[in-house]
Amino acid sequence: MRPLKLTISAFGPYAGREVLDLERLGESGLYLITGDTGAGKTTIFDSITFALFGEASGENREPAMLRSKYALPETPTEVELTFSNRGKVYTVRRNPEYDRPARRGGGTTTQKAEAELILPDGKVITKLREVNTALVEILGVDRRQFSQIAMIAQGDFLKLLLAQTQERREIFRRIFKTGRFQVLQDRLKSESAALGRAYDGAKSSVEQYINGIRWESPEGKEGLPMEELLEMLEEQIKEDAQMLCALETAEKQQEKDLELLNNNIGKAEELHRRKEELAAAESRKTVMNARLNEKEQALDAEKGKETVREAYAEELALIRGEIPEYDRLEKLRGEQTLSMRELAEHNKLRESGEQEKERLQKILAVQKQELESLIDCGEEKATLLHAKSQAEQTLQKAEQLVEALRKDRAAQQDFIVAQEEYLVLQSRADEAQNAWQELNRAFLAEQAGVLAQTLMDGEACPVCGAMHHPSPAKLSAAAPGEAAVKKARETAEKAQGAASSASARAGELRGAAQAQREYLFAALEALGCPMESAAEKTAQLLDAGRGELRRILGDIAAVEKKLLRKTELEGSIPQLAAKAEKAEEELRLAEQSILLCRERIKTQQTQQEALQGKLRFAGKKEAEAAFRIKTAELMAMKKALEMAEEAFSAAKEDVAALDGKIAQLRHQLALSPVLNLEEEREKKAQMEKSRQELMAKMTVLHSRLDANRRSQERICVKQKDITEIENKMSWVRALADTANGNVSGKEKVMLETYVQMTFFDRIISRANTRFLVMSGGQYELQRRKDAENNRSQSGLELDVIDHYNGSLRSVKTLSGGESFKASLCLALGLSDEIQSSAGGICLDTMFVDEGFGSLDEESLQQAMAALAGLSEGKRLVGIISHVGELKERIDRQIVVKKDRSGGSRAEIRV
Repeated sequence: MRPLKLTISAFGPYAGREVLDLERLGESGLYLITGDTGAGKTTIFDSITFALFGEASGENREPAMLRSKYALPETPTEVELTFSNRGKVYTVRRNPEYDRPARRGGGTTTQKAEAELILPDGKVITKLREVNTALVEILGVDRRQFSQIAMIAQGDFLKLLLAQTQERREIFRRIFKTGRFQVLQDRLKSESAALGRAYDGAKSSVEQYINGIRWESPEGKEGLPMEELLEMLEEQIKEDAQMLCALETAEKQQEKDLELLNNNIGKAEELHRRKEELAAAESRKTVMNARLNEKEQALDAEKGKETVREAYAEELALIRGEIPEYDRLEKLRGEQTLSMRELAEHNKLRESGEQEKERLQKILAVQKQELESLIDCGEEKATLLHAKSQAEQTLQKAEQLVEALRKDRAAQQDFIVAQEEYLVLQSRADEAQNAWQELNRAFLAEQAGVLAQTLMDGEACPVCGAMHHPSPAKLSAAAPGEAAVKKARETAEKAQGAASSASARAGELRGAAQAQREYLFAALEALGCPMESAAEKTAQLLDAGRGELRRILGDIAAVEKKLLRKTELEGSIPQLAAKAEKAEEELRLAEQSILLCRERIKTQQTQQEALQGKLRFAGKKEAEAAFRIKTAELMAMKKALEMAEEAFSAAKEDVAALDGKIAQLRHQLALSPVLNLEEEREKKAQMEKSRQELMAKMTVLHSRLDANRRSQERICVKQKDITEIENKMSWVRALADTANGNVSGKEKVMLETYVQMTFFDRIISRANTRFLVMSGGQYELQRRKDAENNRSQSGLELDVIDHYNGSLRSVKTLSGGESFKASLCLALGLSDEIQSSAGGICLDTMFVDEGFGSLDEESLQQAMAALAGLSEGKRLVGIISHVGELKERIDRQIVVKKDRSGGSRAEIRV
């Protein structure tokens, strides 16, 4: 990475806008940043780091502290950096979060932190997180790593030199891509831990199964070897199986004996039941004889009521003869009832006629008055239709503004989608370009081998002309062919073409989005509405327009109802007048019908009274009721006689049946065997108790036998698992301990650290080429071979060899000046190794903030000689220093000066 142009605005001590054309400093060698103390020399480094990573170069400067206290309120705080990396040019712009004057109204508002990255193809990334991610991917390092290997900030230059193994391991992991070795370490460690847990689990399971064994006598079974324990368990299982077999045989014999005893108990219970039944039958016979006498007396009493039954029959004949006369009486009453109903109907008609007449007259008056009130509703409708037209026009304007907002959002979204599509295609194009370049380099590197295949002794070499070829170049097996290189180039060109098309489309969509946004701004400006409240304002206009239109439409509907009502009234008023005349005529006819009904009712009443005087009952219902009562009483007396006869016969039959049952029971008792029920039941109870004890023993044996067989099977299975786990765990744990640096009694060096040690040795070797020069041949860095102890991780610690006295000691013992030179050389060596190992990081520029003031005259000359040699590798080194000799030695300078009015200014001098 090499800065090309730096623009600083209201940043640190720089109150205004400073533009530094860093390309004037060249591509290699040294340049000096010098100036007054506190003028802002370090701020130039801070601005570069802030532009790249959103943070200052040092640990003690937060982004929120970067706003210049000298700047005018309206001057924005921002940094813009244009830099090149691996032959491509990028531009990044950032601003920190700070308070600025509000654009509308008074007071201040918070300007949020923003970032923008312009890629070499013109694509723009604007989201803060995406810009940060993209820059880390482009540079290959984050802010902390960049500060340690490319920018030695003021007060931080010793960090890389004095870092512990853990810190260096994190730095080297990202730079040299050694993370996969850490993944392997973690996987081996995890697998070893998992096997340990599985082993412990299997052992625990075996212990659990052993504890689950049920011994007949558990004494002396603790702590036995597994083989002896299993033999004793097998013996216990055999003994329990034999005992269980004997108990099952005894249980079957007890079952037969119990069956015979239950049979005897059943016979004894049957004999006892028959005796009880005979006693009950003899007792019941006395009761049945008494009941038979009662039924005979009741039958004689019913036979003595014959005279009463004959009187009831004569009375029923008289009532049956009068019933037809009651029908004639009921007919006269019915005719009178009909006449009275007719009279009531005519009275009701007269009453309703009067009410209808009054109702029609009232409605007629109301409708005439209503018709008068609706004379002007036609003019009202015309006024409302005009208002409706105006409301519709207002609503249409609001809807057009809503549509403009929707199109603006859609255009912005289309642009974002096209931009993201371009990013994907450009990434693919970069990958294809890199693949082609790598393949082409490999192809060119193998050209000597390709040419050597055509050489023959005695024929001249087309390159050097020699006739003999003792050691021709060999063509490697992995050498790519020309066709493969051509195909890779075509793929890269095709991918770049697709990315260019996507970029053009994104540009078109961006123009369309800007045009739509301008149209929207013009519409909002006409309303006096800012963009921030456009959605709210348009929603209010739309709601107000729709509400007004709804109100007018409601008023129009109401007026149309009035017009319809007016037409209805003009037709209904004449009809109501005709109905009122008809109601008056019907009222007159109803009064005449009332007079005729009253005369007919009077005649019918006289005829009823004459017939009623001849009959004994008030009506046919009363006569029929009396007939039913007399009939029921007569039937009840006949029924009582029949029931008395049936009851006497039934009692007589029950006595005879009971005599037969008593004789049968006496005969059965004479034939039954003699058994004692209580004695038989006592025998059964004793046998059942014995059987329960036997079953309890069998249950215990069954349970113990099943449990021990399961334990025996599971112990054998788990013992096999334990053996397999132990075999695998032994070699996995050895690998895990070796990879994670945990081998007992040896230096704790992890696999990743071991790989990084190779890189570190090369870095130290490159650093020593300069450190020996800077120290006048006194000092040389060396990676510590032996750890201070075998308890902590090691492998990346540094020592220093003092060639003046031959001692080897820690780099922490170096003086301030010596530490600065060692740190500078180590950073330069790391930079050389990064670029030579093709780790994806290109460091064309390096920065050193202070430190030279701690060097004596000789050390300063040595450091300058070493730094001057950097130009051979096309590396540019920027130095901040107050040392006067550096100002005389280094021609290319950035000079920072304080203004009297406050703030600072910077200029480049070459």
